[in-house]
Amino acid sequence: MASNSESSNDHHNMYVLSQTLHGDGSPIRSLTTIPPSPPTSSYSSTDFTTGYQLVSGSGDGLLSSHTLEVISAYGVARTSIQPGGAEGGGGVAGRHPHQIGVLLSIPYGSSTASAASGSASAAAANDSGGAAGFGKAMEGGYITGCRDGIIRIFGPDHGPIRELNGHTNQVTSLAWLELSSSSSGSGSGGGSGGPLLLVSGSWDGTARLWNVATGTCVATLDNHENGVSVVGLPPPPASNDGGADTGESS
Repeated sequence: MASNSESSNDHHNMYVLSQTLHGDGSPIRSLTTIPPSPPTSSYSSTDFTTGYQLVSGSGDGLLSSHTLEVISAYGVARTSIQPGGAEGGGGVAGRHPHQIGVLLSIPYGSSTASAASGSASAAAANDSGGAAGFGKAMEGGYITGCRDGIIRIFGPDHGPIRELNGHTNQVTSLAWLELSSSSSGSGSGGGSGGPLLLVSGSWDGTARLWNVATGTCVATLDNHENGVSVVGLPPPPASNDGGADTGESS
């Protein structure tokens, strides 16, 4: 039987540096991963990261996309700096004016994307179905939080979709809050749950809940002393009395 120290060393040896990825040269402030599209239900040990994108945000307001294409002892990645261009369409700048402090990927098949409504974005202009097309443009994209207090939404092609304005200081954290199916009234959603709301925290002492599909802030939680870190908790099991259950944020 292996001793505790030997077991610890075995686990440590499972993680080795396979490659070093370089962005625009400024300090990296945030990271998120985006799975390949369409995602599969399972991966073998040899292709787990093939096709994944690692998106990083820098202190200079630049985004870098690293796509893992081959799994090997050293790995192969295709890197693109500011893949959406220096300027984006629809009045939304591609390059951030300040550091990108937080990144969050938009999951595939989520109600946040598929139940979108409101004005269509430039990124969704080529999709049919109006609101449904806007949803398709969001899936596999990501969301950034910047020092200027603005939350920006990007599609899977790295094109800007829209901005969420409301925070008056640096956005420090982002998370998804899953509502229960019963509270949404539609019974639809990503996986077995209901639609998602975006939760954001900021140095302005507030947390905000957003309907990403419409771009509206649905609630503000204020009176925090300093910067706010948020996390979305899963909804509780459906109650037997027919009441509506929702997820909670902290």
